Amino acid sequence: MSCISNFIKEYQNIQDSLLPKFESGLKGLIKEISYKLTQDKFSPSVELKNFIKNIDQKYKEPLKVSIFGTKRSGKSTFINTILQSHIIPSDSAHAKKTYIIGYGHTKSIIAYHKDRTTTGLNTLSISELSQEELDKIVHFEINFPIPILKDLIIYKHPDIELSDEKNIKNISEEMNQSDIIIWINRIDDLANMEELNIFKPYIQRKTDTSLCILSHIDVLEKPEDIIASLNFFKEHFTEVFSDILPISPIILYKELAIDEQLFVQKELQRLFQKYSQIKSKAFKTHQQSLIKIFTDAQENIDIFYQNRSGIPKELQEQKTNLSAIFERLNLQIIPAAKRQKEELIREELTLVVNKIKKNYSDIIGIYSKFKILLQSNIENLSKKIDSIKSKTIEELDFFFVSLDFDKNNIIESILKNTHSYKTQIFLQNPNFFQILKGKKKTFKAYKIDSETIYQELLNQKSRPYRTYKALYYKFTKFTLSISAMFENSLDEFIAELKKWQTKNELIKKKDNILSDFNYNNLRIFASKIYENIVLDFIEIITEADKELQVLFCKISTQLQARRELLIKHTMSLLLQHFHKELNEASMNNAKTCIPPTKEYLDKIIDTNFSMEEFLQTINKDGTLIEIFETLNKEITKLSDEKYYLIERKIYDLDLLQKTILEVHQNISSEKNNA
Repeated sequence: MSCISNFIKEYQNIQDSLLPKFESGLKGLIKEISYKLTQDKFSPSVELKNFIKNIDQKYKEPLKVSIFGTKRSGKSTFINTILQSHIIPSDSAHAKKTYIIGYGHTKSIIAYHKDRTTTGLNTLSISELSQEELDKIVHFEINFPIPILKDLIIYKHPDIELSDEKNIKNISEEMNQSDIIIWINRIDDLANMEELNIFKPYIQRKTDTSLCILSHIDVLEKPEDIIASLNFFKEHFTEVFSDILPISPIILYKELAIDEQLFVQKELQRLFQKYSQIKSKAFKTHQQSLIKIFTDAQENIDIFYQNRSGIPKELQEQKTNLSAIFERLNLQIIPAAKRQKEELIREELTLVVNKIKKNYSDIIGIYSKFKILLQSNIENLSKKIDSIKSKTIEELDFFFVSLDFDKNNIIESILKNTHSYKTQIFLQNPNFFQILKGKKKTFKAYKIDSETIYQELLNQKSRPYRTYKALYYKFTKFTLSISAMFENSLDEFIAELKKWQTKNELIKKKDNILSDFNYNNLRIFASKIYENIVLDFIEIITEADKELQVLFCKISTQLQARRELLIKHTMSLLLQHFHKELNEASMNNAKTCIPPTKEYLDKIIDTNFSMEEFLQTINKDGTLIEIFETLNKEITKLSDEKYYLIERKIYDLDLLQKTILEVHQNISSEKNNA
């Protein structure tokens, strides 16, 4: 015994040593859950595998930073500054597109078209796209080899259009899906904050990971207005954003080292884009448009060089420029977004584990109740079958009484229509006196009025025939009612199971957490038990009904085929009897024939139409009683098999529940540690 104990202990230690070891933290937790929930014993669904795979991918994915703002708020300039390259055009046509900026080993710009094709672009070609070409593009993807993009993926969303419901809906969804929100708002647009007020509820859900940038501080007429506007904005929207920082495109342009040559180039590009519209107009209008565009370009250049001196010195320092924004992002917003992301991942893991646990708990409850329901329904079914048996025997007893009554009608009709008469017969061994009298003798014989008997017993209008037909019809109807009674019992049994099936959704899936294969062993297993029970019980009862119908068919055929033959055969036997009596009288000098008696006819009929033969259909082996006894045995045996299957499945599910609880406890533990 000691050797066996040591072997078991050693075997268990080996098994424990082979189990994988998982690192601490969220990464290790995801691996552990993936290992435990994707084992064969759980047979996880594709959805569950994809869920865990997506969770792992979501953990590794960079944070999603979404940039929103109204028209000409400076979104493109802000991103261009981050990339240190003038890539995203700032015209209104390009502002309606989405730009996804992520990390790449080399610089690349890819346009994704509506027909699911892609096109590679460069900084010049993206600016030269016509309106028709832009309409065919869904979004742009920009890859850049700068370190910050390894942890972040930046989405620059289209300008907000309050008149476009689809635009508002899309932006609302994007805000919900973002890890970090950067809202860019012109500082001179504080009087009209309708756009921000619409999206305020969505931003407030992510207050800790949202940032507001007030742009174009250089456009205010007085430098002192900048501080006043900034304070006004902070007073009204501090609870919405984690921080509010001002910035100037002039400062951003300096970060890009943009000079007047680039400004002119930018304005010429804008002119080129609008040229197709200008050239179709009259020359005078054409000339005015060109003058206006160049005038605007000159004004922009003037602003670039003159207005910077009007920006307060403290707002040109490191605290309020681009570096200050990145410092705020790196020190507070990005760590907060990571924590929120990890918390959401833990919540999703908890949710899916709870779903699995609920699925198993529900199914265990369903099996337990299903077993009770099955037991109750089978008991009711057995009672109904016993009732059918009693009813059958009762009806057959009545049938035999009716059959005996029909036999008496036959005997009565034959006796009533058998008449005596006197006749002269020749003696075969005459004495002397008989010889003198001519060898003849008066003999009392009997004759059968067959025509009257046939008229009474076989004529469809006669009372005995109608009695026989009523008997035959009732018996035929009864044999059909046996099938109907069995069918009704089955229907009631199946209906109860069907109600249970519908109520507990034994077939229809609630969740896609577990695989189809697992559902075959779990919830669909329950439905298959239901199907198998129904089919097995149908087969058993149908087989018993079939045997009964064969038995009743034999009786019915015997009854229908023999009656007319029996009557004719009985009469032929009586004729033979009378003929024999006549012959014997001529030999023995008898004076009268023995008349037929009820007992004599009863004996003749019983020989060919025996009550005992019919009664054997109840008591003889392989007949009525045995059919019902076999049926009860089969039902009991079948119910025991189904009970065992359900109990075994409940036991297996209980073992799986332990693993689920262990996973759930590990998630809770990691959450508390975090």
